[in-house]
Amino acid sequence: MYSAKTFIQGAGIKSAAIVYYQAPLGTAARITQMSFTNTSVSPVIINLYIVPTNSTPATTDLIIKDKTLQSNETWVPYQALGAVLTAGGTIQATASTNDVVILKASGVELTA
Repeated sequence: MYSAKTFIQGAGIKSAAIVYYQAPLGTAARITQMSFTNTSVSPVIINLYIVPTNSTPATTDLIIKDKTLQSNETWVPYQALGAVLTAGGTIQATASTNDVVILKASGVELTA
């Protein structure tokens, strides 16, 4: 059975990678929509990671690397759309300035 879910309602990204969404146990999740909005008057650099279960973000988990968002820019990362997280997999991100880039994401969770 599957169900549409809001994975991330709107989170201010931090400069250190943290978990913004984790696929529940017994569930696979597929990202169908995601956006980053820079609310600052200055450019901000972001990174996005899709991280496997029981792991920390590594270079091999990067989906977006050093993307500069201009002031007040909203950007949809097509590279993340359709990505699948296995149970326990996470969406993590970083920004060069704390709390000025807002991350939103939604998708579908599938249970056996």
